[in-house]
Amino acid sequence: MLTSALNEAPKKFKRGPRNDPLNLKKRKFTARDIMPTWQDEEDWISGPVGDGPVNPSDYVDGKYKPSKGKSDGMSGEVVDGEYEGSYDDFLDMATEFGVDPESLPGFERAQAKRGVSQDDVMSGNMDGEQARLQQLVDTKVFPNITTVDGMSKMIKNKIDPIVHIFFVANDLHRNLAQFMRSGNGLYLFFDAISASPLFSDQNVAELKGVHKIIDALVRIEFESGKKKKKVPKKYRKQLARDSKALKSKVKLYSSTVDPVSKKTIPELYEEYQAVKDSSREMLMDSGMYSSIMAEIVIEPILRKWAAEVRSGRIDLTSSKNVGQVTWDEAGTWIEEVVKGPWSRMKDGRKGKKVNDALKGRMEFLDAIAEARDEAEYAAMGQ
Repeated sequence: MLTSALNEAPKKFKRGPRNDPLNLKKRKFTARDIMPTWQDEEDWISGPVGDGPVNPSDYVDGKYKPSKGKSDGMSGEVVDGEYEGSYDDFLDMATEFGVDPESLPGFERAQAKRGVSQDDVMSGNMDGEQARLQQLVDTKVFPNITTVDGMSKMIKNKIDPIVHIFFVANDLHRNLAQFMRSGNGLYLFFDAISASPLFSDQNVAELKGVHKIIDALVRIEFESGKKKKKVPKKYRKQLARDSKALKSKVKLYSSTVDPVSKKTIPELYEEYQAVKDSSREMLMDSGMYSSIMAEIVIEPILRKWAAEVRSGRIDLTSSKNVGQVTWDEAGTWIEEVVKGPWSRMKDGRKGKKVNDALKGRMEFLDAIAEARDEAEYAAMGQ
């Protein structure tokens, strides 16, 4: 019977492969192909996925269009080729087998991905810490963190260590604070922004306060005379980045007068020196400076701290010993995990650290502004 049916196929399909006269391999498969053909026993009618009884009215013009409503199927997702059950899947399984959901492998992951719903908060189906963490997630102050579990890990990895350092390693805390506002710290900051495409050579020179001197040197070296010369691509960056190179230029043109400011290069350098300290203090008090230094200094120190805690060399349970890292050891840490690796790092990676730091800061500020606006809007509505 099958052979006769295939032989009766329309001629237009005969152009297909010899073993596929109906051209089934190329023809689009539709829901109509498996639409049930009987209507007398509705309880046995199944949809395209065969997952239980459906209403015959779900078929419209030969196409399967299920009516709206809650699906009885599983609601998890496939990750790296493996199915991961949802929070509701685990609750269903626990009910089916008569066990506690927490005893099922993978339940904690599903619970963390689900977060805490408003129903949980209202019904009290959560502890106080979870509620506070969920409220922190809801503020979107940390935009990349969307679950209670993610917020808990962030606090554990980035905030708790800073508190621990303050209480059990005073010398490390004081050494870090001093380094961040030292000449060495400023060098790292300027070296970092000089490597970032977000900052032009002029931006770096202005932040460092040497832009007037460099502009005067450009005019003297390349723009004076009858024929102007092309300024080398790295000329401004080199002078803004290297204090020794700048001082050598000041000495070289010690008696030369800038045609615009009508001042000698040493006079411009003295003006820069007069306001340098106050300008640097303002810079170090800025959020931009704190964000970048947190990325290039604090992050590697926190990783070192975590390794020491895991190894047992630092005891967080001690309430008496506040000097578990001495002043000399703190200095060694800074040399080994901050200054040393930074000196070997290429500009591309340095620039990426600056970009990551500023991106995180902008997202944080945007989230703060959004949370403030929402609070003000809610207050106006009351």
